[in-house]
Amino acid sequence: MRCALVDPPKEDVQITMSDRELAETIDRQRVEGLACRFAEPSWLADNRLSAWESYLQTAMPGPRDEEWRRCDLSILDLTKLKAFNLGPARQVAALPTLPQWYQSALEHLGPCAGALFQTTEDGGYLWLSQELADQGVIFLDLASAIEKHPELVRPYLTAAAKGDPDKFALMTKALFNCGAFLYVPANVQLQHSFVVGTGFCGCKNGEHGGAIFPRLIVVAEQNSKVDIVSIMGCESDKRCSEDGSRPVSLSSGLSDVHVNKGARVSYLEVQEFGADVFFIHRFDSHVLDNGQFTAMTLALGGKQTKADIATYLEGKGATSEVLGAVFGSHSEKYNFNTIQEHNAPDTQSDINFRVALKDASSSVYQGIIRVSRAAQKTMLISPTRTFCWAQMPKPTQSPNWKYWPMT
Repeated sequence: MRCALVDPPKEDVQITMSDRELAETIDRQRVEGLACRFAEPSWLADNRLSAWESYLQTAMPGPRDEEWRRCDLSILDLTKLKAFNLGPARQVAALPTLPQWYQSALEHLGPCAGALFQTTEDGGYLWLSQELADQGVIFLDLASAIEKHPELVRPYLTAAAKGDPDKFALMTKALFNCGAFLYVPANVQLQHSFVVGTGFCGCKNGEHGGAIFPRLIVVAEQNSKVDIVSIMGCESDKRCSEDGSRPVSLSSGLSDVHVNKGARVSYLEVQEFGADVFFIHRFDSHVLDNGQFTAMTLALGGKQTKADIATYLEGKGATSEVLGAVFGSHSEKYNFNTIQEHNAPDTQSDINFRVALKDASSSVYQGIIRVSRAAQKTMLISPTRTFCWAQMPKPTQSPNWKYWPMT
């Protein structure tokens, strides 16, 4: 029976974890089912359905699309993927034993301001320093943030994406089923990092690949400071091996970071999936006057990776630094595309990617820079290098820079 899409009741809604098993294949009914299952407000249900209709009307990327032509989408059968159901994370006084790769990250980073770990196994766990909560910092899994702070989250979930519509981004907007929301009030300067972990392994699904659709939203208000670390890997310490016998699974994510006037945000993303996961990610950052944004991406594993990293410098004196390191092995394929858009004077962007490859792995990089007429005294720094550990039958990295003045 299909339930109606209505605003949720005022009282707390209890979500049971009895449906951990895979849901039906990806279709409109699942989009409607997500809104019902989490008792989402009608504006979000409408937004999901609108994104789904746009997804259906948008063509699948193909060999003629410059940004996708080196990706092998033929290995991904969207009609057979089964999307996981992830429940809201449970708030705990201390995190339980988690996969070693996540535990090691926490130990390496030292004291943290808050930690979230989500998994298809049991929903996940959340911890936040009470001192920071008292200062107005909000750190929640996305489902809980929508329930507890709908009007704060709404502008970021419903905002129209810049640029041409992307089929996978639209699919994620319609089907997102996990992720985090971090809000830092004005003038709050945080000394320790927030750590978001996502555990996913599609190889346990047997004859069908699995799918997750994470969304991350970070809002740093005026003159605030925050560091956030996002780590994505297998649910357990045992990675799926590359034997070709498992169906390909999909992780399609969206991340949005909003750096307001005078704010400083540092973001580290570490991605190490098993050999059965196709990882697609769209990362947008918006930087206002005198804001500072630094991002570092570490790509360590997965069957294929397709990542678009876009930075929009919207205010005078805004700066960004986008760094990346790729360590490829076996037959892994990495495809990174960066977009730097300067829309105000005295802005500066720095892009620096390093790639190390061995075996039959490959990497492709493309960069696009757009500068508006208003962006006087803009500074751009964009070096990229590749190191090969073994002889390759063909070039493994193809830097391609495009500079487009904006009218």
